[in-house]
Amino acid sequence: MREPWSPRWQEILQRSRVQITLLVLTQVLGLAVWFSSAAVMPGLQQEWGISASAGAWLTMSTQIGFSIGALAFAVSGIFEKIAPHRLLGFSALGASTLTLAVATVASSLPTAVGLRFLTGVCLAGVYPVGLRLVASWSLRDRAQALGVLGGGLAVGSALPHLVNGFGPWPWRTVMVCAAAACALAGVIGLCAVRPGRRASVQPRQHGAGAVRQLISQPVSRYACLGYFGHMFELYAVWAWLPMFALRSRGDEQPSAAMSIMLFVSLGIGGLIGCVVWGRMADRSGRHLMAGTALAISGTCCLVSPLMFSVDTTLQVPFLFVWGAAVIADSGIFSTILSASTAGGSVGTALAVQTSIGFMITLITIQLTPVIADSIGWRYALVYLVAGPLFGIGAMYLGARAESGLEQSDAVLVAPLAARKPTT
Repeated sequence: MREPWSPRWQEILQRSRVQITLLVLTQVLGLAVWFSSAAVMPGLQQEWGISASAGAWLTMSTQIGFSIGALAFAVSGIFEKIAPHRLLGFSALGASTLTLAVATVASSLPTAVGLRFLTGVCLAGVYPVGLRLVASWSLRDRAQALGVLGGGLAVGSALPHLVNGFGPWPWRTVMVCAAAACALAGVIGLCAVRPGRRASVQPRQHGAGAVRQLISQPVSRYACLGYFGHMFELYAVWAWLPMFALRSRGDEQPSAAMSIMLFVSLGIGGLIGCVVWGRMADRSGRHLMAGTALAISGTCCLVSPLMFSVDTTLQVPFLFVWGAAVIADSGIFSTILSASTAGGSVGTALAVQTSIGFMITLITIQLTPVIADSIGWRYALVYLVAGPLFGIGAMYLGARAESGLEQSDAVLVAPLAARKPTT
């Protein structure tokens, strides 16, 4: 395929910083459709007369579609067979088209759920592929680079709240804006994003073989388990923290100020958390920093009832800290996994990790409104602390496993290093 750029622009596009910036931009724009339904949930409930539990299926169907799509792509080896930038671009365009259909065609919950499921399948070609492409461009500061991409995920997921902040708009208008952003991500992916030099490694294993390798490697296994604990909390917070904040004020519809607050807390807070934590992880230890982020977000779960009815001047900083901590470790888990996986199998490993993690989110996304209906929104998010606790344990064991591997490598290398060269 002939490049649409002049040689000078092709040279610029081959710079790692330029590519990572473009990839972050594709995630910000492309993932705007992910939580677009959660951002407009109050309007949907009013127009369609549905409960919060029923409305949760709009988010859950996206998660199910993503998980099934990512797992199918991983087992089939598609992530290693199709040029990643093309897969990203066409997947984003597909997700955009389906979101536009929700805004213009859907008139009932079943139709919207089906379209959101297919949207999730398309997103399986956006986020895991973005992780793989960033890993292909970065090595030395990989945790920081993947952290920035995780920050892009946070900003993109919160982008519909920013659109609401300039309203209020009808829910269909917000969905159209999200679809337009996602379409732009697809164009950028096809026209400007390119795989890095490390993406040229041919896979020694893909599909089921790569999955077996992933399970058998201790460091990779604990990275996945830590990620699963992280996911137990993350998407329930993203889906229901807006409702938590709304009910804490006694409101039925989010005001413009609240929508901006949610964007800043979940989006900007998440971006800052990912960037800072990724940078520190490359210098202070990845397992340590992941465990620290889990401890902070878990503490936020526990104290959330105390922050339910406090003054806005206290609640806003609390939501910002929670929004930063709950996503800060996401890129670190991907870094640990990609660093411990054979180069050609990174795409499959990341897809398997994210696929299972997103299946776990189905439990908490559906369970949270059920708990809220039973005991109220004040206490609805406390139980999510189980995820961070599980993740902290996995990070402790993962650090020990990594240390053991490093020591065994040192034992093997030391006798060779001690030999004097012969003349």
